[in-house]
Amino acid sequence: MKNLIFIPYHDIYDYDNSGIMTREYAMLLLFSESGIKDLYCIGKPRTLLDAKYYSNKNNFPELSYEYLLKQQINGSKKLRYFTCLNSDVFLKKRSWWPKGYNKLVEKLEKEKIDFENTILYSNNPFAYGLIEYCHKKGATIIFDMMDNFCEHPSLNEEERNTALKGYSIISKIANFFSCNSMAIKQFCNTSFNIHPILIKNGVFPPRLLKGLESSQYTTFLNEKKKYKRTVGYIGKLGLRINEEIIVEISKQCPDTLFVFIGPHLKDQKNLELMKIIKSQKNILYLGPVSSVYIYSFLTKFDVLSIPHAVGKRENGGDPLKLYQYLNTGRPVITTPILGVNEFKDIIRITNNTGEWIEFINNEEYKSLRNYNIPSNIYWNNRAKPLIDFIENTTK
Repeated sequence: MKNLIFIPYHDIYDYDNSGIMTREYAMLLLFSESGIKDLYCIGKPRTLLDAKYYSNKNNFPELSYEYLLKQQINGSKKLRYFTCLNSDVFLKKRSWWPKGYNKLVEKLEKEKIDFENTILYSNNPFAYGLIEYCHKKGATIIFDMMDNFCEHPSLNEEERNTALKGYSIISKIANFFSCNSMAIKQFCNTSFNIHPILIKNGVFPPRLLKGLESSQYTTFLNEKKKYKRTVGYIGKLGLRINEEIIVEISKQCPDTLFVFIGPHLKDQKNLELMKIIKSQKNILYLGPVSSVYIYSFLTKFDVLSIPHAVGKRENGGDPLKLYQYLNTGRPVITTPILGVNEFKDIIRITNNTGEWIEFINNEEYKSLRNYNIPSNIYWNNRAKPLIDFIENTTK
């Protein structure tokens, strides 16, 4: 295959620290399966204050997708702009990133890349200047729009305007432009007069890894024994979670253990949710867990839940966690957020707290057990337009 320049929003330093395989890393795995001659991984502009470092040590189990990705990244050429101090980190936040990415032009020139035989993949609108440079040099541009940063609740107005500028520029030069939800597709049509290819989030077939040794897993199993049933949630904890549902169902279902797994979003701290988690005895917060172990946890829950707020606090419209849940065949209950109605026949969708309580206490969830896992949630089906484009481009 050709060379690949990889400019993800969650860069390899984030991946190395969290071990969480986000959408862009699933895409990288699809590229890897097609073969890559040289991989160039572009990191976020950083300072001493937010520095993260990369280790070539691969601690993932050898049979995992995360292990394969780590091996691929270990062999890549890693480029990023690093400065000692920069007041814009506090004043402008992500809106200073474009300048940082542009500082990498000189480093790319030193690499003497054959841009005519290079594909650039990105989902990062803040790298628009660097992407435009590579396009002018002859690179084939693939842009995958997710989590619309023009509307994302964690960004300030200047950051949103910077993202809007980035999307606008990239939409004019991308050879392949995709998005992960109908809401974003409609936004692009209205804002940029383009029709992105819809590639909804997906999953790979689960790989259950034996011998999981984790203090979080041990804690979970010990607490699980104390309750009649368990309800799980895995995902980022932020403003999108409906804390009113959480407080009510945890009080009305005292013999149920509610488990939350995932990082707190630093720009969207839900203080009310954090207070509820600390105050309710039957709520267990385990913190973030590497995606390599997600299914080890998910398959141990009686019910998998998405208690998200509906309306203004939504973002994206394509809940990846739902596909991870469905990948286990376990019962699922969710609020009627964007993107879940596709599976209304095999999951429970309701915004009524009383119905959540009945679903759990009366064990109505048992009627949703053992459904056939939908084959359309797998990446080889979801991303077929991208896979076909890559194959045609690399011939």
